[in-house]
Amino acid sequence: MRRLLAAALFVLTLVPPAAGAQVDPPPVRIGILQASDAWSHRLAVDGFLHGMAESGWRDRIVVPDGARITLDAPLTPDTMQAAARRLTSRVDLDLILSLGTAASRALLAEDGGAPVLALDVVNPGQAGLVGGERHRNRANFAVLQLTRQWNDMFHLFHEVVNIRRLGAMVAEHENGPIVTKLREVARDGGFQLELYRGMDGAPDACETALRSLLATHIDAFVIPSLGCFDPDTPGSAALLEALADRRVATLAFEGTPLVRHGALLGPSATAAERAGAKAAQMAISILGGAPPGSLETEMTFAPSVAVNLATAARLGIDVPMDLLLAVDQVFLSRGMQPKTDDRGAAAPSHPRALATATAHSGL
Repeated sequence: MRRLLAAALFVLTLVPPAAGAQVDPPPVRIGILQASDAWSHRLAVDGFLHGMAESGWRDRIVVPDGARITLDAPLTPDTMQAAARRLTSRVDLDLILSLGTAASRALLAEDGGAPVLALDVVNPGQAGLVGGERHRNRANFAVLQLTRQWNDMFHLFHEVVNIRRLGAMVAEHENGPIVTKLREVARDGGFQLELYRGMDGAPDACETALRSLLATHIDAFVIPSLGCFDPDTPGSAALLEALADRRVATLAFEGTPLVRHGALLGPSATAAERAGAKAAQMAISILGGAPPGSLETEMTFAPSVAVNLATAARLGIDVPMDLLLAVDQVFLSRGMQPKTDDRGAAAPSHPRALATATAHSGL
């Protein structure tokens, strides 16, 4: 009897599934490397997952244990390289996402491992992530390039504010893509750039930096991807209030979350969704066997803008009507505390509805 049962089971393993039977697609195992838990990294990952879901791949994505690595400050090149090596040495990954310049550089320097898709890199060319001998030797590495996104956003900010002196915070020895971009826009816009180079991860580093920058009489400030400005962090509201009290206009790298809570201007959430859709298509192509080097990696689109009209009124800034008709999100209040939803805070994105909401705001 046992022999008959064993023989029957053996035969069943040889029989193909019946026609029309549903076979679940295999899981896609993804690793993630990021230098910090910056909002921009979170937005990039969320946008990517949204894009994968729109393409029907969301339920297939699995991040194995230990395959998402987020490093804490202070960050050193050695710790980042060691983290990159941990991921590239794994044999259970189908794709690695790198978030930010530091993580992408570290993964580019490694040999072998799963294909790498780099996201949330401000200036890939300046960072050495596109072109050059190293990139050509790393055939399974691709970086999403959002062409001119920050150039256009900075110029738009300057058009609204008419900046005279722009303040920004960077690490002690930072001379990478972000600093290069800031210097470019300051030169093009004809205004002074004030860099505070003391961001060392200390608890009071943001307050110290702001005091130093305000002493230089800045009239505009770039809100960086730092935890002290996270709307959920105690004290972040006070930092935004201090800037508003000194009539300093703010451009938020992370856009919508901070514009909702009081920043003047920033990229809207739709920018992350658009970039995420592009990143998802790149990932699907790579997972389907396409060489990363063969993909179209550049993406150009007009800035997706969020603006806070209450902040503009407080600063005495008259936002041009042509901008108001083009923005994706407009907030009519300064909600410094996190909200559970946006009802009553944001007008619809359709230009006509947006214009109507603006007219009724009294601003």
